[in-house]
Amino acid sequence: MPRFELVRGETLSCAAGTTFYFRMRPIINCKQTHELVSQSMDKDLSLLDRMRVRLHLGICTSCSNFNGQMLLLREAMRKFPMSELDDKPHDHSDERK
Repeated sequence: MPRFELVRGETLSCAAGTTFYFRMRPIINCKQTHELVSQSMDKDLSLLDRMRVRLHLGICTSCSNFNGQMLLLREAMRKFPMSELDDKPHDHSDERK
C-alpha cells in the first residue's frame, strides 16, 4: 500500500466550514531522502522538502541512521583543526602500491 503525504493543492471544505488545501503525493523514497539530507548540509531546504524528509525519517530506520551519521560527520569536520591539514602534507602515492 503506498504511503501518502499532504501538500498544497486542491481545495476541500469540511462540515465545520474549514477549508483545506491538499493533494496526495507519495512520500519520497530512500534515495531521494539521502539526496535531500546531503543537500541540507550545504543549504536550507524548502519547507516542503524539510517536511518530506521528516516524514520519511519517521518511518525509515536506515535513513534515520544515515541522517545521524551525516550530522556526526558534519560536527566532527567542524571541530577538526584545519591548520593540521596545511602543516602536514601527505603523499598518497605509496599507499596504492
